[in-house]
Amino acid sequence: MIITAVFSVIFLTLAALLLRWLIAYLHDRRLDSMVKPVEELSTLLDKAKDSAFICGQEIFNEALTNAKNRFEEEVITPGLNRIFQAVFPEADKSYDSIRNYAYIITEDKIHPFQITPEIARITRRAVAQNKTDRDRMEAILNWFKTNIKYDYERYRQIQSGRKVNYRHALETYADRKGVCGEIAILYVVMCRAAGLTSRYVYVEIDCQGNQVSHACTAVMLDSVWRLSDASWGCLFIQHRRFTIMNDEQAINHFKLMRNI
Repeated sequence: MIITAVFSVIFLTLAALLLRWLIAYLHDRRLDSMVKPVEELSTLLDKAKDSAFICGQEIFNEALTNAKNRFEEEVITPGLNRIFQAVFPEADKSYDSIRNYAYIITEDKIHPFQITPEIARITRRAVAQNKTDRDRMEAILNWFKTNIKYDYERYRQIQSGRKVNYRHALETYADRKGVCGEIAILYVVMCRAAGLTSRYVYVEIDCQGNQVSHACTAVMLDSVWRLSDASWGCLFIQHRRFTIMNDEQAINHFKLMRNI
C-alpha cells in the first residue's frame, strides 16, 4: 500500500507538471479558448496529488506504529523477560516495559495495580491515534464506556452490608465489570500503561454536593491533577471533597475493601 501511494504521488506530480507546460504552450500559441479547461484539469490534479500525499503519510505512519509495536512485543519484552528470569530464576514473575513505565506482574492478591501484557496491548491499541496526554486520557475513558460495565448487583450487596471482596485490576478486566473503586483501579493501571501519571482517588463529596463513599482516578496533566470518573463516564469531573492517594495509601484502602 505504501508503494502504491508513492507511485500515485509521483504520477500525479508528473501529470501536473505536464499540464502546466501545456497551459504555457497554449498561451504562447494564443489558444485562449483551450486554456481554461486545461487549468481546471490542472487544479483537479493538484487536489488529487495533495490527497494522495496525505493518504500516503497516514499509511506510512500506521505501518511505522505497527512495526514499533511488533518490535516491542516480539523483541524487547521477551528479552527483558529473559534478563529478569536470569536475575531472579525462582521468581514467578514476568516483566513488561511500556514507554517509561515498568511493571512487575504478580499474582499478589493484595496488590490492586496489577497488569498483564494483554492489558498493555489493549491500552496501546486504545490510545494509538492520540498524541497528547489529554487525548490519551479521554481515549481510555471511551474504552471503559464501551467495555466495562458498572456492577449494580455488587453495589447493592455492598450497600446492604455484605462483605464483598474488592477486585484488583486483573479481575475487573477479566469480569468486564466492577463498582466505582474497582473501575478506578483498572483505570489507574491503563493510564500508567499509556505513559500517564495517575493515582487512585477517594471521594467524600461528589460534584453535586452529595456525601458519598466513591472512587475515581486522578491524572497529571500539565503539572495539575485532573479527575476522571470512569464509573460515571465523565472526563474532568469536579468532585468537591476527595483524597488523591499515593500507592501505599491506595493499597491499604484496597486491603480494607477486600477484607484482608
